[in-house]
Amino acid sequence: MNRSGHRTLYLGLDSSTQGLAAIIIEVDQGRARVVWQHDLEYDTAFPEFGTTHGVLPNDDPLVKVSSPVMWVAALEAMMGHVARSGLDLTRLNAISGSAQQHGSVYLKADGSLSRTVAPIWMDSSTRDECAEITAALGGPDVLARRTGSRAFQRFTGPQIRKLAKQERAGYLATGRVHLVSSYLASLLAGRTSLVIAHRLSTILAADRILVLEGGRIVESGTHAELLGRGGLYARLYEQQFRHARERTGAVGD
Repeated sequence: MNRSGHRTLYLGLDSSTQGLAAIIIEVDQGRARVVWQHDLEYDTAFPEFGTTHGVLPNDDPLVKVSSPVMWVAALEAMMGHVARSGLDLTRLNAISGSAQQHGSVYLKADGSLSRTVAPIWMDSSTRDECAEITAALGGPDVLARRTGSRAFQRFTGPQIRKLAKQERAGYLATGRVHLVSSYLASLLAGRTSLVIAHRLSTILAADRILVLEGGRIVESGTHAELLGRGGLYARLYEQQFRHARERTGAVGD
């Protein structure tokens, strides 16, 4: 239990090559149990990106990349599912996550993408870059002593060098490089984010929701507060989710 005596919840996220999975565990006096879980498969949940097993098509069979925008969309959608889980999320104590190894995301200084695709662990297109890095540092043994590993094509270092060689403008525009895990963590790090949404499911967990009508803010509050007022937000919510229930014949997720 936490200090107030309530059973605590912990959310775990796993971003794999093929999809995003979430699990919530409840801990009560040292005993844990799974109380909710959900999976999103990229190919079926986000067909607009055109992936196959989470990988974007490419004419070069050695190039394996994915879409960081798709990963963000999946995280946003998953948090919507979490918000609709029926659990008391004020009891959520921590969020942890894991992600596919060696995938890399390239950002400008302002946090926007400097590269629209992300090389992933399956990529084997950096043989030349691996050889160049190895030679520059004095051979594979010296490289291993200095960095802890020899050069492998799936690693991020050769991918950065390839970007510098083949997409110079993108390389010069890059302010920082994330692994997939740290990139997703940065989205959950507590920074203030403005989300413009037409689908209310994407903002149910927001700290504050502003409702605009005719260019004016007509309501402001949390999801629960706005529902309780029975105003425009409540009507839009009922309309959207009533239609969703009629399409699927289901009550929840």
